[in-house]
Amino acid sequence: KLGSVSTYEFEVTFSNYYEAALRELSFIRPFRMSSPNALPSMADGEISCEAFRNGAPRTTFDGLYTCTGVTAPIGTGPYQVVEKLIKSTSDDSVSKTIPAADFRDYCYDSDSAPGCEYDTDEYVAEVRFEKVSGHRLNPTYDNVVLKSHESQVDIRDNLLDGTIDMAYGLRSLSPSSFITLATDEADQLVAHQDTSNLNTRLIVLNSDGALDTKAKRQLIFGIIDRDPLLEGELAEEDPSETHFDQAYPYCNISDLLSVAQVAALSTASVDDIAGPLRFMYLKDVSHQSIIASKVIADLYTAGIGVTPIPLEKDDFNAAMNYWLDGNSSWDIAYGETWGPSYDATTKLYDMTYEWGSGEPDTAATLNMEGMNKTDFYKLIRSLSAITDADARQNAYTEVLTLLNEEAIFLPLTHKRNIAVVGTGVSGFEFGSTEFDIPVAQLYPASSDDGDDDDDGSLSDGAIAGIVIGAILLVFFLMATIFLVVREKQGKPMFYSPLDTVVPGNNL
Repeated sequence: KLGSVSTYEFEVTFSNYYEAALRELSFIRPFRMSSPNALPSMADGEISCEAFRNGAPRTTFDGLYTCTGVTAPIGTGPYQVVEKLIKSTSDDSVSKTIPAADFRDYCYDSDSAPGCEYDTDEYVAEVRFEKVSGHRLNPTYDNVVLKSHESQVDIRDNLLDGTIDMAYGLRSLSPSSFITLATDEADQLVAHQDTSNLNTRLIVLNSDGALDTKAKRQLIFGIIDRDPLLEGELAEEDPSETHFDQAYPYCNISDLLSVAQVAALSTASVDDIAGPLRFMYLKDVSHQSIIASKVIADLYTAGIGVTPIPLEKDDFNAAMNYWLDGNSSWDIAYGETWGPSYDATTKLYDMTYEWGSGEPDTAATLNMEGMNKTDFYKLIRSLSAITDADARQNAYTEVLTLLNEEAIFLPLTHKRNIAVVGTGVSGFEFGSTEFDIPVAQLYPASSDDGDDDDDGSLSDGAIAGIVIGAILLVFFLMATIFLVVREKQGKPMFYSPLDTVVPGNNL
């Protein structure tokens, strides 16, 4: 329950002990504050999750509850979403403009809602925001526009010609593209790299697929040569030997095995693996394609065939939840942890999320040798309820040691956020999470004559270089209205979809 302490203080009382409460309250997720008057009645079989997803009503697996959403949401960030611009892929003309007031009706509120799916020849080109008058942060710019781009080449060109003012995050620029812009275009652009680690990049091996024994997965750990990635595409990031950054709470465990030590334990051979293995990753994230190509080449060289499966984000998320209907669809996937404050507590709990979170973790841990599913879920769900600090650390050590020895999560690097900003904009700083874009603190750089060139907008209101898939999460941080969009259909930025790679054929 909530209680008032003073004008700017409130007290939260939990019904049960929950150790991670203060860490999680410091971020926008996973806790959200809402008045009880805005919540539906559980006594009537209703809960507050979104009523519709992809045009279909949502109920719990046991059929006891129906998602009905919340009523009268209030509150805002320094900017509110105004509208989104839909364009045609055939001639890039504007096909429609959808005002923010219609977002919810269009996506969620009825059985006939299309689930934010647009015509096959349409895509979300822009999402427009306006400054909220009277907000405590009082942003300098009146308008902000998030734009989608078909490729990183387009993003680079638009940064250089001033069409956009910022490319933010690893969805808009790969680490190697960032380095190029930082060194070659220093007179026009300012490149930024965060000093804090965001999360850990992982290659996830599915214990419920063809790699169904610990020995097989340990063998794969030894076959994949990470060094060319660590010295090339991911050179600007810190190499990792552990699933979670050891600087995070409960993760500094000295006895965890390195990748090489895990690989050395394998008693399997290549002949034990029934290929081709199925490798899933996001098709429109260039560095994931590069990572996937390197892994596939290593496995091919060792004599293991691989079928690359590059997918749009929605399709990838659905494939990660295959275990809900029992149809295994992948053996290897690209994955990432969630970073602070979610690692390791909330990310581990996500492995027990029985609705399916669209992450590879749950499926990948279904068939471990060291602990069955029931005991694994029970152990993880007990972590934040353990009141004794030493006992709690021992429980975390047991979980992380188990995952380390099971050879499910092959760590690559600790990811760091990047951004490239035009020299006409000042005040840039990174936000606290990957998708927290702190636009409210930006202001025009001073001109040569000392006057601020402030026309009330940011290059006609544009902050760009954020791909559509990333825009979705930005909205949760910047406005109270939800916007769900489909990524534009198209080819991967640097790679065409690959056919199955089988040893003996041409690579």
